[in-house]
Amino acid sequence: MRSVMAVLMLMSASLGFSQTSDGTSESSNIQTTNIIDGSKHPEKIRDVDAYRLFLAAVAQPANASPEQKDQQLAFLQPIPLGKADFDSVMRTLADFSDKYATLIQNYNSSAAKAAMNNVDVDIKDFLMQRDLLVDSVRNELQITLTPDGMRVLDSFVQSEKKNMQVAVEDVQ
Repeated sequence: MRSVMAVLMLMSASLGFSQTSDGTSESSNIQTTNIIDGSKHPEKIRDVDAYRLFLAAVAQPANASPEQKDQQLAFLQPIPLGKADFDSVMRTLADFSDKYATLIQNYNSSAAKAAMNNVDVDIKDFLMQRDLLVDSVRNELQITLTPDGMRVLDSFVQSEKKNMQVAVEDVQ
């Protein structure tokens, strides 16, 4: 559990640098004006943001190394899922990892091209696609997990909000 918290804090702390927590190049038309501190206001963290941070911290590709698999198992160990639910979560995480990596790679490629042409890239489309991906994963989990498995997973993600910090972006 401490590992998950450390990764989530590391991911949220990286928002102040030139790359976002997603690994995307930051656009000049985004201004970060607020950080929601989950230790003070977990209720203000949107579910889509909490799931994104959880999924990004825990997901590994289908061809993950033994070390990556061990790390993933350590992250998932505190979540008491049955075998069928656990297996479903693992498949969903691998699928998310691949789709998320592709989404980030496509955005970074367009950002690099825009930079070469001295043009700002519009991050709004990326943010919308990112949130749609996270929502689709949540919907897939709701369909594939047992009701109890989904309740346990959601309860864990909700409880982790207290360990998260999320940037609130103002698009100008």
